[in-house]
Amino acid sequence: METRQITQVRLYVLILNTFGAAESGNIVAVSDDYQRLVTWYQSQFANEPYREDGWYKTFKKGSPLEYHNPCGSVELNRTNIWNHGIHDEWISIEDLYEIRNRYFYV
Repeated sequence: METRQITQVRLYVLILNTFGAAESGNIVAVSDDYQRLVTWYQSQFANEPYREDGWYKTFKKGSPLEYHNPCGSVELNRTNIWNHGIHDEWISIEDLYEIRNRYFYV
């Protein structure tokens, strides 16, 4: 019998709906700490929703989330039908460098 050991990292992925179609979503942030991701997400909200560029915005101007809609829940793995919200996944440690460079890492 052959065996091997692998090292994986648990990541938390925030997917939000874009201002496009309701089912469209983007990975907007990734973190290796669930609470840090939630705290960062909550800090991105504007003091009050505002209308700009023909859009009704809820996130701060200049925020990486500015052109996205908020998710219904930040409870882990309680995403909606289109997977918007926060979910976790295990990735190979070798993939971590690319993910950190490709996505906003909190």
